Amino acid sequence: MAKYNKATMAALCEYLENGMNKKDAAAMVGIGETTLYRWMKENGSFGSRVEASVLTYKQKLIQTMNISAVDDGRLALEILARRWPGDFGKNIKVETFDPHEEYKRMMARINASD
Repeated sequence: MAKYNKATMAALCEYLENGMNKKDAAAMVGIGETTLYRWMKENGSFGSRVEASVLTYKQKLIQTMNISAVDDGRLALEILARRWPGDFGKNIKVETFDPHEEYKRMMARINASD
């Protein structure tokens, strides 16, 4: 099992910065997921570094997506719809139909006409 040291922390954070999830990154450095979370709790600066690594990967993906959206209008629209659904999302009105309620209304009209 890996020990808590700078080399282990650096390797784990590198895996996270390249898109690996915490459980798999922990396994790659020889620790379990539970150990990772314990280390994060016991050492706040390490926990912050782990979360920053995850955000670094997120930022990389956003940059890549934004660059790609320049040449792909559909991707740009998808980004807008997901980021600001109230302004750019699809507003689809769906009407529901309950056949039992419709049957009751028809029977009420028939009975009323008798």
